[in-house]
Amino acid sequence: PAKAKLIAPLRCCLFFFLLSCLPASAQSTWHLIIEGKDMDDLSDKPLENVTISLYKGETFLSKSTTNASGKYAFTMDPKQDYFMTFSKDGFTQKTLEFNTMEGPADEVDIRLVGVNVYLFKFDPDLDVSFLKNPVGKFTYDPSAKTFNYDKTYTSSIKSKVETLQKALDVKRKKVEAERVS
Repeated sequence: PAKAKLIAPLRCCLFFFLLSCLPASAQSTWHLIIEGKDMDDLSDKPLENVTISLYKGETFLSKSTTNASGKYAFTMDPKQDYFMTFSKDGFTQKTLEFNTMEGPADEVDIRLVGVNVYLFKFDPDLDVSFLKNPVGKFTYDPSAKTFNYDKTYTSSIKSKVETLQKALDVKRKKVEAERVS
């Protein structure tokens, strides 16, 4: 009888100890759902056969290939750092980063629609090395209760892309002028 009186409280303590050891991430059941299109930067039309690879950190998770509509969709779990790479033969590769370490307090999925990625034709004469970094970084904004892109980071990348676009336009016009004459 005295032994039984000691075992019951120990079982109770063990139960609460094990319960407290459950990972906090098991309590988060929301997801981030990304939907968008891959577009040709020059024609502003959807790109077919773009390979989109999803990574959690440096670990490859999955990939898909766009159809003629250029549409894609991926679902991401909370408490992770994701990278999506967009690649197509003959085009520059671009990457987006999604940090889901923070998210909504409730268990509601967040859907980001219209995350369109514009790829342009690769030109070996132009320096595109900066595109090895993400062109956009997304994190949770608690005041807006959604995920938003880092505007400061994106504007720094955007200015580099615009400079690259101008160089590409100059080269295209020069090639066109040579072809006509």
